[in-house]
Amino acid sequence: MLGKKKSKKSASCPKKEGDEWKNYFGKAPKDSCKKCVPAYKLSDYLDAVNKSRSGDATFIKSCKKILLDPLVHKVKIPKAYKGKIHGKPYKNCLMRNQIFRSGRKGAKKLLRYIKSAGAKKLHKFKPDPCQSYNNYVHAKYMAKSKCLTHTEAKGGKASDEKCDGAGARLDWRERSLKFGKFKGGTEIIGVIPSKFGFNPTLLACIVGLDDADPKKTNRKALHHKKHNFFGIGTFKKGSSIYYSISLTSHTICKKESKILGKKKWTEQMGIDKKAFGTLKSDVKAVKKKK
Repeated sequence: MLGKKKSKKSASCPKKEGDEWKNYFGKAPKDSCKKCVPAYKLSDYLDAVNKSRSGDATFIKSCKKILLDPLVHKVKIPKAYKGKIHGKPYKNCLMRNQIFRSGRKGAKKLLRYIKSAGAKKLHKFKPDPCQSYNNYVHAKYMAKSKCLTHTEAKGGKASDEKCDGAGARLDWRERSLKFGKFKGGTEIIGVIPSKFGFNPTLLACIVGLDDADPKKTNRKALHHKKHNFFGIGTFKKGSSIYYSISLTSHTICKKESKILGKKKWTEQMGIDKKAFGTLKSDVKAVKKKK
C-alpha cells in the first residue's frame, strides 16, 4: 500500500520586532507617542549607509531580517505586467504584503553585494549639513505635492504641482547649486509608508535593494567610489514619509547662516555651527587627496 505524500509545511511570517522595525519617531511598531518628533539625526543615517559601504556583518543581518526573512509567499504576476517584472516576486508579510518584484533572489543578491563591498575598502561618506537642508526642502515639496520627482516647478508652489513634468522646471543640480558648489553628484528620492517602519537601517536596506530598477542605479550610487559626501532630508505627510538623499564629490556651502537659522530643523538633525566647520575641513582633506 502506497504511503501518503507529506504536505509541504508553509512558511510562517516572522515576528516584527527589533530595532530594524522602529518607526520615524524611534518607537517600536506597537508603541505610540503624544508629542511625536522625528527621532533620527544626520549622523544616524550616515552611519547606516557607511555600514552598507563597508560590508558590515551586523548590517547585513538587519537587511536579511527586513528584506528576505518576511518574503514567505510568492505572487502571481498579472498578465498585464508579464515582461515588465523580472524575477519571481514575493509579498513582504511584515510590510503589509508589499510586493517585492525581485523576490527572494533579489534580496539574496543585495546581501552578497553588501558583503562584497567589504573587500573594496570604500572610504566612508562624510556628513553634508548644507545639502541635507536642500534635501529636506525637496522632501517637503514632494510630500505636499504627493509627487515623486527630481524636479520642481520653477517659481511654483507644491500645491500647484501637476506631476507631469510640464512647464519650466528646476532639476536637482539647479536646486542644489543654490546652497553650495560641487562637481559631481546625484540625488536619490523615494517614499515609504510609515506603517512599514522607518529608520536609518531600514531606509539604507530599501534603497540598496532598489527593487523597481533592474539596473540598480541607486544601489550603485550608494557604493560609488567618487562620491564623498552624504546629505539627507525627510518629511512625513499623513501616512507617508518622503526622502531625498544627495551624494556629492564635495560641497562648498553658500547658505550656512540661513540654514543655521532654521533652529527646529537643525536641532532635530543634530546640526550646528561646528558641523559646518567639519564640512569645510572634510572638503579640504578630500581635495588634498586628489
